Amino acid sequence: MRYGKLALVLLLCGFPAYSDPVLLHDFENDTETWSAEWGLTEPLQVKSGRSRSGSKALEVSHRFAPKKETIGFRIVLDPPRDFTMDPGFVGFSAWVYFPSGDGWEAQMYVHSGEAWKWGEGPLQNKLQPGWHRIMISSDRIADPTSIRSIGIQIKNYKQQREMRINVDRVEALYDSPARASKK
Repeated sequence: MRYGKLALVLLLCGFPAYSDPVLLHDFENDTETWSAEWGLTEPLQVKSGRSRSGSKALEVSHRFAPKKETIGFRIVLDPPRDFTMDPGFVGFSAWVYFPSGDGWEAQMYVHSGEAWKWGEGPLQNKLQPGWHRIMISSDRIADPTSIRSIGIQIKNYKQQREMRINVDRVEALYDSPARASKK
């Protein structure tokens, strides 16, 4: 029953319910090769103090201003990874923390296949300070058998100052009862 409320929220947001999230990145030791894709001038860091679970999270520092309002960061998977090898793959999620202000927008994106085809989850907007779960469902991924990168894009057209955003618990999501019984 512990996933009951979460499943309802996911269904209301247009995401399938799942029974077994698999933690891919928790940032407890380092950045796990996550890096800037666009817009960032500061390197990604791992910091203590603000995490969704554990004691550390990825910290993204950026000075938001006109024409510098969008940033993207990702992990490149080399070699590409087939997430459909495990039954019931339904997508990816990540937790993002906004420290203050309003006007926040966030979404996950994936590059897949030989052509690095772009796929994006729904843009979540009007996010307030605090933790938010963002997702991309597998039906928005061109080739889930060849995931080349998983990324997060953050936008804010209102802020005009340095902000420190945290990311934690990047997960692959599954709806397979068979997968859940493997634990």
